[in-house]
Amino acid sequence: MSTRLVAFAFMLPCALLAACATQGTMDARYEASLARWKGTPESQLRQTWGKPVASEEMPDGRMLIYVVRHDFDNRANPQTYRIATVSAFGAPVMTSGMTVAPTVPVTCTTSFVLRHGVVESWRFEGIGCGAPE
Repeated sequence: MSTRLVAFAFMLPCALLAACATQGTMDARYEASLARWKGTPESQLRQTWGKPVASEEMPDGRMLIYVVRHDFDNRANPQTYRIATVSAFGAPVMTSGMTVAPTVPVTCTTSFVLRHGVVESWRFEGIGCGAPE
């Protein structure tokens, strides 16, 4: 096994763990920023967050859904990455490279549950989550 392949096999799990920790940290920060909305009246939430993309009536309340999309523009710094694929014999093979798309959409969906006109809980999903100022 070549030295490059051994290095790649060692570095890939490390990179994946670092990415997970970063996403976990970002999610924890976003969760903390959403906690300040607990008990806030719907009118104040709408004043700051704007019009939701959807509103759903529930038996004991309402859900307001916000979707935020940011397009990450990669044109100023295009990069080519070497991609590992697996051959028919199970051995990793490095491809010649792949260029990342010039614009990458990053979205976050945040749902607030309101009971008696105030925020009671929330949930979110996506990798582009961040609270408005």
